Amino acid sequence: MCTHLDGNSTSKLCRQRSAALVCRRWQQLCTAAPQLLRSIAASFLRGARRPERLCSFCAWLQQHAAGRVQQLSLDCSGQGAGDAQLSAAVAAAISACGAAGSLTALRVKDTLCEPGTWTSALRGLRRLVAINSHSEGALMAWAVAPRALAGLQALHVVGFNAPLDAALPPSLTKLHLDYDNQALAMPGTALLPTKLTALTRLHTLHITCAGGDFAALPQLPSLCRLALVQCFAWPVCLSQLTRMQALELANAYGELDDREAAAAAVAAALPRLQVTHLLLDWPSNTTGLPAELASLTTLRSFAWTADRAGLPQGPWLQQLRRLAGMGEAIAALAPMLATAAPRLEFLGALFPPPCKELRPLLRWLPRLPRLRRAVLAASEASLGRAAQALVDAQRAAPHMQLPSLARCVPPVQCSPALPVPFQTLPVHPAPHTWIHNVDGQLPLLSLLFL
Repeated sequence: MCTHLDGNSTSKLCRQRSAALVCRRWQQLCTAAPQLLRSIAASFLRGARRPERLCSFCAWLQQHAAGRVQQLSLDCSGQGAGDAQLSAAVAAAISACGAAGSLTALRVKDTLCEPGTWTSALRGLRRLVAINSHSEGALMAWAVAPRALAGLQALHVVGFNAPLDAALPPSLTKLHLDYDNQALAMPGTALLPTKLTALTRLHTLHITCAGGDFAALPQLPSLCRLALVQCFAWPVCLSQLTRMQALELANAYGELDDREAAAAAVAAALPRLQVTHLLLDWPSNTTGLPAELASLTTLRSFAWTADRAGLPQGPWLQQLRRLAGMGEAIAALAPMLATAAPRLEFLGALFPPPCKELRPLLRWLPRLPRLRRAVLAASEASLGRAAQALVDAQRAAPHMQLPSLARCVPPVQCSPALPVPFQTLPVHPAPHTWIHNVDGQLPLLSLLFL
């Protein structure tokens, strides 16, 4: 695999990683061993703009990798927009790899050219991620020929304005539309494409920053996983989505009264759903989580964002396998979870400063009989202050994965008695402030679905 070809960095390490661009011996090795070119990741984002390097890489990609590369990631975010020569070079390189028929997965960021210039050649593509982060990204339309991407199964589009009549491949099973702009989430602006109902195979749909009433959702016969994040409203048709298995409703915009009305509609719809995974960004001004949660006997994973909202009692807790929420709420529930949720295997908690509830929660973790992984998202300094409590919890439950041990500042010197896998966990970046990024990089919903 050839990876991390950074065309702008001048460091020795990056020059070695870019050997395929400058070293004849490495180029010959790639020719003799084509399996090295099955997966290629290249980025041109650091330092001053060097368009000649991007053009050189695109030429190399056409001449030596087309027909061999199966997974390609190309990031041109450091090159700027409006350069016709660069746009043509990037479009030609992607088209050449697609026309050869071997390319099945593609991730592109800021390709400097309209999607219609390179998507028509991607005949064998199965997964596509297209990101546009330029300032004019909201004005660039996702305009693709109707017959392009005929075999595509998963599509993730970020930063494009999808027209209402946008044609989407009927073969899609997973679709993620991220309009990437809060202003677009107002009613009558960024709406779902009208041809969305033609996607009869679509089972997973993720929408970010969109308006509308989502009336098309019940018309998708295979839809069973839905995530609506930072949208202006939640769907009023939620009670009709009886086939739903996984549901995420997070960060809804709008007036306070609108959010309260949406929360009431969601609560009324819960008894009609058969979801196994649920994430609710519940309004903090409400009295607590809806009592209707207790009717979800099929629920296995649950996450919510209210600071003090408690969980309704009932047999549904005995079926839970994964639970995540704000640290204050999780810590308050820990004594109850030890007996009411005996099958709990994963626990996630987000601790904003000053993290007063971190140590009390750590004392309860070993008492959860089947807990296998606890992700505690807090600042590295806060974890450092609770280092001894982390070590004590790990020793009391050696079978439990506790990634926070690797993020303590200063580092924790684990004794040889601790399990080796937990001493060598990689350091994670500081977590985002939203609960669905509780593990640093992975969205919480992804953690719950593992």
